[in-house]
Amino acid sequence: MEKSADEPLESPCDGCPEQQLQRHLGSPVGQLISLVIDLDAALQVGITLRLSDVTFTEFLLLRQIAEERDRAQVEEMKKRR
Repeated sequence: MEKSADEPLESPCDGCPEQQLQRHLGSPVGQLISLVIDLDAALQVGITLRLSDVTFTEFLLLRQIAEERDRAQVEEMKKRR
């Protein structure tokens, strides 16, 4: 029997990487990472945050993102040469 376009696909198994990612993102650590990514996006568009607006852990993760972004930009410049 052929499935119609309206029928949902079978749900992925528990070992599926997508399911693992969704579980991780739903965890406290995953939620923290999502929050920090959102804070970084806000900073990138010019929204101002004070240090008192973020926790120390959020600050450390924001610093890590900035360092990785700088490292990626340096690598990209080296590739262009």
